[in-house]
Amino acid sequence: MKKQRIKRDRMLTNFMSLLLEASFFLLFVCVRERVFVVIERDNKRDREREREREREELLGVAGPADRNLLLFFTLMTI
Repeated sequence: MKKQRIKRDRMLTNFMSLLLEASFFLLFVCVRERVFVVIERDNKRDREREREREREELLGVAGPADRNLLLFFTLMTI
């Protein structure tokens, strides 16, 4: 009787250990994916800012006719 209880307790302990390990793994995966999403969003935002800065630099030195042409090509590339 005592051996059965020890065996059952050991099985429960192993099961709980596996559950705990699985939950930590899932938590790690979720956090890692979230970090990658945030990094990708920041990179995208930085690229958009860089494009906007380049566009402003080009518009600043171009005349009105050149601005229309630049706007046309900008819209065509989107």
